[in-house]
Amino acid sequence: MKVEEKYDVVVIGGGATGAAVARDCAMRGLKTLLLEKEDFAYGTTGRCSGLLHGGPRYLLTEPEIVEASCKESGVIQRIASSLVFRVPFLLLVFKGDKYGIDLLDAYFREYDRYSRARGGRPHTVLGRREVLEANPLVSREVEGAIGFDEFGVDVFRLTLLTALSAEKHGAKLMTHCEVVDIGSSRVRFYDKVRGRLLEARFEVAVNAAGPWAPQVAKLAGARVELRLTRGTHLIYPRQLFTTAIAMQAIDGREVMLIPHQSSMLLGTTDEDHYASPDEAYPTRDEVMYLLQAAYRAVPALREVKPVRAMAGVRPLLPEWGKREEDVTRGFRVIDHEELGEASLISVVGGKMVLHRLMAEEATDLICRKLGAREKCRTHLEAIDGELSWRAEPTPRSESYCCECERVLASGVKEAVREHARTLVDVRRRTRIGMGLCQGVSCSYKAALTLAGELKLSPREALRQLRELLEERWRGRWPIAEVSSHELTELAHGVYSCLAALEVYA
Repeated sequence: MKVEEKYDVVVIGGGATGAAVARDCAMRGLKTLLLEKEDFAYGTTGRCSGLLHGGPRYLLTEPEIVEASCKESGVIQRIASSLVFRVPFLLLVFKGDKYGIDLLDAYFREYDRYSRARGGRPHTVLGRREVLEANPLVSREVEGAIGFDEFGVDVFRLTLLTALSAEKHGAKLMTHCEVVDIGSSRVRFYDKVRGRLLEARFEVAVNAAGPWAPQVAKLAGARVELRLTRGTHLIYPRQLFTTAIAMQAIDGREVMLIPHQSSMLLGTTDEDHYASPDEAYPTRDEVMYLLQAAYRAVPALREVKPVRAMAGVRPLLPEWGKREEDVTRGFRVIDHEELGEASLISVVGGKMVLHRLMAEEATDLICRKLGAREKCRTHLEAIDGELSWRAEPTPRSESYCCECERVLASGVKEAVREHARTLVDVRRRTRIGMGLCQGVSCSYKAALTLAGELKLSPREALRQLRELLEERWRGRWPIAEVSSHELTELAHGVYSCLAALEVYA
């Protein structure tokens, strides 16, 4: 077993929160190691709606969460300005909906007060004619709408650049390294790519593993309780319109249709999840629930088929006697040593938009334990840099590796320099395989480029290709009944015949 050097802090988990903890610790001069069992933004972060959401629906029950979310949205807009974009919303109102226009108008007047912190514009009230002029695809049964705005973000780049900023300040990043044991001052982990067991020593360990936090805490002899809920999204291959739509589902919940980069997301659901976070898959009922709401609000959507579905797990604080959507979005920083359990700090709960604040509070605790006096600066220093893989090719230069998402072959090479170790890692960094073809056209070219960069054997390159195509197929089969049969059959033929994959409809 190879023993790594000693660190002040070992952070377990490479989602938005874990990357932010590593960055904050490194910026305060602490020697930091970040361990992630898969890749950055593999879990909850990479499967969210991609919104820096102020959370108007929490205004009555948790106004402090709305205030903090709006403030943090403003911070992220400053430190990651190239990754953030304004998303105008129409909250549609139909006859029989839970709330009418007048009540929503009064509600959003209060939300406007919080929205100033994130640069939000005051809401507007639209009548039926104005709604249809703004978006002619909306159902003619609409009675009006509330117009407001939120901000979207590329969560994969946000998490990656946060981690790279941590590395720039001295942190060590190790992905595809799964922690298998946590002692009083050392952590053992298995490098799944190189096939070796490693050990690192630490002063403080931080559990930022999201929905896997209970399992990580158990390795240290500590206990973390969470309430896991599953959220499913449907992905459309192109934008039908540039304005997001919020609408009411049959049970009164709000679901959203959100333009995001080159696609549109329809989501989300909120169901208690009792299986492993690794086994979060969309169900047919969730797919039909979302489509029912969307077809009522935008009948034209029946003519546009989703290309995949995805599901993620929210690691919420445990609350008994509440519906899933009513569970708090607050967070906790748990000092297990204070509880007499282990030299471990767990960061649990919260929302994606709060990840930097959660990391700041955790790092403040770490600094008190280690006697460090540096103050937090993560809200002051930018993380975003050049997005070179999105650049346009010059005439007679390299061709596109992915035509759907306009990604160059050099983007794959750049992803390797950004800690991509698998073809699925490349997808998160470049969006290869996330367009209409879902990897049918581009995965082979990307696999060849990756094999050249990482000096992979033909057998390993094929395994990487299979891994990506299998991941893409898992998102196709839940929507097989409502998606384009031609595309589904084409994908099935490519996956099973050309790549010899075992795929199931």
